[in-house]
This record gives sequence, C-alpha cells and structure tokens, in this order.
Amino acid sequence: NKKEAPQIGDLDDGGIYVGLSAEDDKPLHSALKDLPDYKTYEEALAAAEQLKSLHPTSHVPTPKELDKNLFDNRNIGHLKNTFNTSGATPGSVYRSSASYGGYTARVQWFGDGGQENSYRTYRLPVRLVW
Repeated sequence: NKKEAPQIGDLDDGGIYVGLSAEDDKPLHSALKDLPDYKTYEEALAAAEQLKSLHPTSHVPTPKELDKNLFDNRNIGHLKNTFNTSGATPGSVYRSSASYGGYTARVQWFGDGGQENSYRTYRLPVRLVW
C-alpha cells in the first residue's frame, strides 16, 4: 500500500509540503506559521539551529526557496492565509538565509514578490523550512 506523494499545500512531515526545493530538487516543507516574533538575521539562523533536533535539515529559506517554494505557492492548500501579504513593512517582508555584504541580507516582499537587500539587524518575519 504505497503512500501517495504529498501535493503542494498538503500537511506532511510536521509542516506543509512546498514542493521540490528550488535549490536542490529535494522535497521541502515549511513550518505551519511564521516564527512567533520578528527576527534579526542572526536570530533567524539561531532559530533554525534550534529546530534541527526535530528536523535535521531545518534552515531559513534561500532566496530561491523563498520565491519559488513559498511565495509562488502562498495561496495553495494549507499555506493559504498563513503569510502576511499586506505589503506593509515589516510584516510582509520575509527574511532569507542569504547574507549580502557585512550588513545586509536578501529579503522578499510577500505583497508583490520583489526581492531586495535589508539590514541584518532589522526584525522581520521568518518562515523556517526543512
């Protein structure tokens, strides 16, 4: 009795299946919701480390994963209505794992999908993946 492969937006592996990673083509899951508080870049990386006991591949999404796996699928299945897509700052500006220079990191706006650099010290929403 073979288990059917999860579809994007399905509950699976303690989170929500978001397709094959845009980085390495391996199955990728997101947390059910954002971390409780907005995080600086360093705090986001630390939060991902703390989750590794449950999910060994836990990480802050890369810019590609943020765009292709989370933003593009934000309205599918159990992902629907779990992201802040208001376009407001800082609530709908999601942090990625990509540092850029010494002081900034890549982020993505979940209102219009645009990516840019933002200061690593700013507190922004984080959705962990594994």
